Amino acid sequence: MVKGGIPDKSDFSYPVPNYNTELQCLWWLAEQNEFKDYDTLAQAIAMDHGLFVIMGTEEVREAVKNDINEFLRFGRETAEWQKALNLSYNLERYPLEAKIAWAWRGGLIHSHGTYCIYGPHQQCKHFLLEEGLSERGYRWFSVRIETMNKMRKHFLENELISQNDLQKPSTVVEKLEDYFHFSGKSLHWEYNFDWNVTIEINGEIVPARNYGNVEYVFGRYIETGRALGVCMEEALLMENIVRSYGIAPIQFLIYWMENGNRMNGHHHILYYNPDTNTWKASYHQTLGDLCDAKKHRSKVDTGQGFLRVQELSYRIKSWSGSSHSP
Repeated sequence: MVKGGIPDKSDFSYPVPNYNTELQCLWWLAEQNEFKDYDTLAQAIAMDHGLFVIMGTEEVREAVKNDINEFLRFGRETAEWQKALNLSYNLERYPLEAKIAWAWRGGLIHSHGTYCIYGPHQQCKHFLLEEGLSERGYRWFSVRIETMNKMRKHFLENELISQNDLQKPSTVVEKLEDYFHFSGKSLHWEYNFDWNVTIEINGEIVPARNYGNVEYVFGRYIETGRALGVCMEEALLMENIVRSYGIAPIQFLIYWMENGNRMNGHHHILYYNPDTNTWKASYHQTLGDLCDAKKHRSKVDTGQGFLRVQELSYRIKSWSGSSHSP
């Protein structure tokens, strides 16, 4: 945090803070919360949200200040809820890297979506390094803590996830992936691959794919029974649902290759498995990755996927790696 929280002004086309924004977030948390010894949950939240303070307007900074305090309380409550259910895993006991993954509320802004740092013009309408981050943009990609609470309650109250399922993170992930992406896909998801099909979200017209607004995805699912988008939206929705249960997710992007050129790709999540201290994917998502590669008679490039934790943790130099085998 000490080395990585001060922005390099040359990265931005607008004025940015000349102070350590990660430490600023930690200070905001300290003002309203009592820290534990070695409170890496608070540290992770501060590290992740410093980026939004760098890019954001004063309105964004005020929103971040409020959100991180609510988010820390949510994390504490989630850990207590896990303890009350006598689960074998607990958010407070995760290593720092897993907490950083859990605390990241930026979705895929580094490379995809309507608001992004880098990304293809076909989907990215607002380049954050060029125009900065407005409150509208921040609310576009960051999921409200209130919504995470709704996610947790919805799948439990409708018996889509049971308390028995919660005993293992793998069971939660497998059931949700099956519900949205595999056997339940036709019932619960409206896949749109056409860039010319558009939707309007908060007054902004965007393609009905790769838009990355989870509040809209989840709201549409609750209202109609079917979410809308492609694998990117499904992965982002999955990320936030499992986060609501105190499971740490990261985004995984895989490409299959043909004639040495990247031709297509697929998003899904990895999740932290505390029992084995590894990062895993659902069995069927992993099988799908391999089938895509075989179908196109190509090798699978997973390089970007394994960088996700490093991107989210910014400047953590040592990371043990991950496993996503079935």
